[in-house]
Amino acid sequence: NKTEQEELCKLLIEKGAVLAGLSGSGPTVFGLFKSLPNYLIESLKKDYTEVYTCKTSPYGIKIIE
Repeated sequence: NKTEQEELCKLLIEKGAVLAGLSGSGPTVFGLFKSLPNYLIESLKKDYTEVYTCKTSPYGIKIIE
């Protein structure tokens, strides 16, 4: 039996993620996309209480104080 986290990783891959995985031992699931469709974000927000998106910076790591 697959866990809910494994099923979500599979869904993210099916929806275009280059990579999907668990952070540590879970329960955080992440997906890396070259382009993330808005419909997918809205769909995930209907089923999950915490959905976040972020973008990489072309400037590398920056400390914000």
